[in-house]
Amino acid sequence: VCALNSVFRRIYQAELDPHKDSRAVNYTDANELILHIDQLSSTFVADTQQDPVEFLTFLLNHLTDCLSSNQSHLDAKQDTPIQSMFGMNIRRVSRCHLCGSASIVSYWESILMISIEKHRDVIKALDEFFREEALVGESLYECSSCNKKTPGATKFSVDNALPIV
Repeated sequence: VCALNSVFRRIYQAELDPHKDSRAVNYTDANELILHIDQLSSTFVADTQQDPVEFLTFLLNHLTDCLSSNQSHLDAKQDTPIQSMFGMNIRRVSRCHLCGSASIVSYWESILMISIEKHRDVIKALDEFFREEALVGESLYECSSCNKKTPGATKFSVDNALPIV
């Protein structure tokens, strides 16, 4: 089992402890992560500034891969502890305005890329991201029932996320 896996497994196991004070915060020493940073990618070097989104993406992907070889120790309802701690299921529903048929796509995501440049705060940016979007003009809906591009709408939502998300 990789070293990064063991760091996060300790955090995850502590969260499952029924005797743990619910107000207590679990953490790990960043120095332990730095010692094993080369497991993520050769592009990450200790004590240098890196892209935090890229780092988190590599970290979560690595830990998911690392844990997937150890599935027997996990709850059958959850794919990995990383997914249960950091992930969310995103659902996109797109509808045809002519016939009313819908297509639904669901996928697991650990990082939600939301532009905050045009908004006062994160809440406004989230509202915009999850607002229904009209599919018109060059963005018409490809309806499989009508067999053509039609006006429609699409909307994202979060399913099965932790309360903190």
